[in-house]
Amino acid sequence: MVKRKPPRTAAEYADAAAHYLTLAREHMDGIGVGADPRQAQVDAAVVEAAVATAEGHRRMAEYLTVEAVRRQHMETR
Repeated sequence: MVKRKPPRTAAEYADAAAHYLTLAREHMDGIGVGADPRQAQVDAAVVEAAVATAEGHRRMAEYLTVEAVRRQHMETR
């Protein structure tokens, strides 16, 4: 896996969230019926962590967007 630079902007956080959701989707296939139980457990842990990280990144993107709009509003007053 390629190490990503930490996101700094709302757009970068949104892109990173999308990346983590893609990672979760990729590991969902390993959880199905007939899968090796140990591998399914690993895949389930990856999915859980990726979705939680994506949610955190989504919230940060939302926060940064709201703050940018608030700052812009304060500057135009």
